[in-house]
Amino acid sequence: MRLYRAVSEEELKDIKRFGGFRPNQDIGFEAGIWFAESEEGAIKWAKQFMFWDKSVYYIIYFDIHNASVAELHQNPNLDGYGPARLASVGAELDCLNRDKSDIIISNPLSPSS
Repeated sequence: MRLYRAVSEEELKDIKRFGGFRPNQDIGFEAGIWFAESEEGAIKWAKQFMFWDKSVYYIIYFDIHNASVAELHQNPNLDGYGPARLASVGAELDCLNRDKSDIIISNPLSPSS
């Protein structure tokens, strides 16, 4: 399965530095990290909630084994923008980082795109 996430430049730098996803109090992920099940869902969520300050953002995605995805909490319509998965801090996030493919990064996007 492919999972998507809209990220700021700051979060993207952290992902590259760490080599995956991690709890990071500086960017607000103490409990877990949400991933959209579609690119459209990630873009809609970003435009509504993350980038009101008009910053550029990136869509990242990766593939992960269906068995690993099944371990993640699913919300069938997160914030009205479609299905999403939550990787909670701990075993779920560790599993996601271990089992994900390489992360693909989009070109920078603006909130108006």
